[in-house]
Amino acid sequence: MKSIDLSLPVVCILVLLGLMNPAAYGGIDASVMEITHSSDQALMLFHQARNHIENLESPAAVPLLEEAIQLDPEFALAHLYLARVTPRSADRIQSLERAVRLNEIVSIGESHLIHYTHAGFTGDVSKQRHHLYDLIRLFPDDKRIRFMAGSFYFERGDYGPALSHLLKAVALDPSYAPPHNMLGYSYMRLEQYTDAEASFKTYISLLPDHPNPYDSYGEFLQKTGRYSESILQYEKALEKDPEFVLAWYGIGDNFVFLRRYHESRESYQKLFDNAPSSGFQFAALRAIMSSHLHEGHTEKALGVVDSYQVLARTAQDPAREADGHAIASWIYNETEQPERGLQEAIAAQKVVQSGRLNDVDRAYYQVQSRLWHSFALIHNRKFRKARSLLREVKTMAEERQHTQQLAQYNFAMGLMEAQRGKFTKALRYLDMADQYDPLVMYYIARVSEQAGELEVARQIDAQIDTWNSNGLSLGLVRAKRQQNFSQF
Repeated sequence: MKSIDLSLPVVCILVLLGLMNPAAYGGIDASVMEITHSSDQALMLFHQARNHIENLESPAAVPLLEEAIQLDPEFALAHLYLARVTPRSADRIQSLERAVRLNEIVSIGESHLIHYTHAGFTGDVSKQRHHLYDLIRLFPDDKRIRFMAGSFYFERGDYGPALSHLLKAVALDPSYAPPHNMLGYSYMRLEQYTDAEASFKTYISLLPDHPNPYDSYGEFLQKTGRYSESILQYEKALEKDPEFVLAWYGIGDNFVFLRRYHESRESYQKLFDNAPSSGFQFAALRAIMSSHLHEGHTEKALGVVDSYQVLARTAQDPAREADGHAIASWIYNETEQPERGLQEAIAAQKVVQSGRLNDVDRAYYQVQSRLWHSFALIHNRKFRKARSLLREVKTMAEERQHTQQLAQYNFAMGLMEAQRGKFTKALRYLDMADQYDPLVMYYIARVSEQAGELEVARQIDAQIDTWNSNGLSLGLVRAKRQQNFSQF
């Protein structure tokens, strides 16, 4: 399982939970959530689709959900799930809106789940949390609700509550596989590697014929520096299901850490060529950009950004078009070309303001585009304008309790204070940014040096040297080091 954005700007692919079927228990069971439906055949198809989704086999779920909806057009949860896995943005929004319209005819639990999911699409974490609390209160012994809660807290870096809910899900049903997967990732984030490995091995034992358990264990082995073993696990995932194309992403990442960059790009290209939807192709292109950055080839990375923009326009995906400008801005900013970085940030903002984004995406990108613009202004030392934009970001992100955007706000504020020579103040902000982002780690190390905390800087640099989770951020750090770009 990779936390790779394939369809939505807000929610990673790993969080899509099912519901319990009362009929399976010989009648209505108040401890689990009722599923409103009018066709038993449609319900059976829904259950099959849900199993695929929970095991990160989303492409296989799409035709099952579409058939369920043909049999039962008012099957609200089928529409809701289809919104999460159908590849086209317009289809996702249409399915989500259909689920919301059917909200009046479903059970109270389903209603909360529909509102929870809608809030996730729009990035309104405050509303998500409200509906999640109600779901837990109504169904404290529903293993899928507990799994959903654990995934929610994991995505926000709150690993204590995440573990609590996931362990509850496992206690309710030890044979229910998905929580074991998330437990492995939670333990991994907490650097409890023995527990993490045990959880992933349990996950494999429960689903030995599915690809994702091997993919997840491969990611664990990669994270712990066991690259050759990791590649073998990803290859096992492909043996189980040749269409589980994300395994090519993991193989490519391992080749990056082995400094076999050409082979990494061959693997990412296989992901691109075999992608079931444009979301996977965008992920492949971002990975190819990262591999070039690892080698210090920023111009080649920017060339791939051009391909990303062509794909976005071909797919008629203005959100990805904005992302492409943002990626270019980010690369320019960090490689001492801030004027071009500002141009790209402004271009991204124009896309967001063009009226071409759907309402769901627009809610997220209105904040995100301000963040991109703020970073570019900071790199151009236009602090007054940046501060004004960041005040808007803070207000909007706090209102929605959007943890990721608040972390980016703190990153921007920390970078600005560092450029102003206010190193102690900068560190206070940076300590509230994403501590798992290598670029944030890099800046904390550089600011710590300026503040005289040399040992802290040395320890963080050593951590970056052994950081085995790939991405554009790590690639940029490697590029900055190789080309000796300025610190701020």
